[in-house]
Amino acid sequence: MISGPSTPYETLEESNRTLTVDVANLASEKEELNNKLKHIQQKLEKIKEEEKQMKSLTVSYEKQIQVEKTLKIQMIEEESQVRLEMQMSLDSKDSDIERLRSQLTSLSIHSLDTTSISSIGNDLDSDEAYPVRITHSHTSESMSFTYQRSSKSVCIDTRPCRIAPRFSSDSDEEEDEEDEWRQTPALTYEMPPDPEAAAAESGLEGWLSMPAKNTKRFGWDKKLCCAFQDEKYLYLVMEFMPGGDLVTLTSNYDIPEEWAQFYTAEVVLALDAIHSLGFIHRDIKPDNMLLDRNGHLKLADFGTCTKMDSTGLVSCDAAVGTPDYISPEVLISQGGTGYDGRECDWWSVGVFIYELLVGDTPFYSESLVGTYGKIMDHKNSLTFPDDIEMSKDAKDLICAFLSSREMRLGRTGVNEIKCHPFFKNDQWTFDTIRDNDRRGVSGASGDADVSGQ
Repeated sequence: MISGPSTPYETLEESNRTLTVDVANLASEKEELNNKLKHIQQKLEKIKEEEKQMKSLTVSYEKQIQVEKTLKIQMIEEESQVRLEMQMSLDSKDSDIERLRSQLTSLSIHSLDTTSISSIGNDLDSDEAYPVRITHSHTSESMSFTYQRSSKSVCIDTRPCRIAPRFSSDSDEEEDEEDEWRQTPALTYEMPPDPEAAAAESGLEGWLSMPAKNTKRFGWDKKLCCAFQDEKYLYLVMEFMPGGDLVTLTSNYDIPEEWAQFYTAEVVLALDAIHSLGFIHRDIKPDNMLLDRNGHLKLADFGTCTKMDSTGLVSCDAAVGTPDYISPEVLISQGGTGYDGRECDWWSVGVFIYELLVGDTPFYSESLVGTYGKIMDHKNSLTFPDDIEMSKDAKDLICAFLSSREMRLGRTGVNEIKCHPFFKNDQWTFDTIRDNDRRGVSGASGDADVSGQ
């Protein structure tokens, strides 16, 4: 059926339906666009907020960078000042050493009474050994130093002149002899009232340990031979150590683990001897370890050594020792009331072993702040180079020493250190180690050989 042409009304109605559909579509699209616009506005607001936070962080970061730059400049200035002061101090020490050498050269050594000096030397080399305390008394003409030892004390009354020893007696007080000896040092033996009581009540300053042959408790530090003075200085004549120090040894050789094992054992025994006397050293490092003519180790430089209290602790409010070897608890005690124990010495032994085997200290940094930061973060900063061969026992011992104070090896006594598998060997034990001949290591054939210096 063919439809006829549409009437105007039908055409108008069809157009109206089309417009209605278009209006509905436009309304739907408008609503959709409004929703998109709202979403975009929310994103813009979020971006603006993030931008605001970023600006705040940027300002804060710039301030932090500026503060770090200022601190770095201050640190560099302080380090430069410290280096300058240390250099000036070293120059002063060098000057003092040269002056001492000149004065020693000028002394009339041939005027010594060799019989008297020999008798004193024999007494000091006896099999018994006791703490030695240096005391002094001033007069208008002299200064006397008394070395209390066993039931005798050796008093050296020195005056600025040549060395000429004598033994005192009642006749020495006669007026005619006084003038003769007024310009010479006097050596006298006398009985102290109670040397053991004096030793018990004495503190740190002026104390040394007199080493003797075959002595377990003493023999790990340098012997004080005698003392004298001139118009300006007091001279302490110490035992000569022809093997030099451990720093020289490490610079001349690549230290094998066998050598590190041996010298670590001797350091452990030396520290045990000091600790058993109630003291802690607080500056254990290769510079303070000297070798005798037989290649055995002795500790030196007791300038930071101090006596522990009844609980085995020492009150300390400043970092004492050498930066690379200082333990975390010593650093924490800075600026406050802290307490250090013998554990700080065992930490330094861990640094010492690492340095022997690796060739550098484990927490080395170009700045002091960097070193201290690594020490405080030792759990993360302690690493072992891949190119260095080191046994599992050596690494374990180092980690046991370089641990927190509560977990550190040696906290319960020296026996737990001696039992560590690192020290197992077929050549010596802790009881026989001093009988082991190490002259080939020190490189010194005798007291006149200074090749190890």
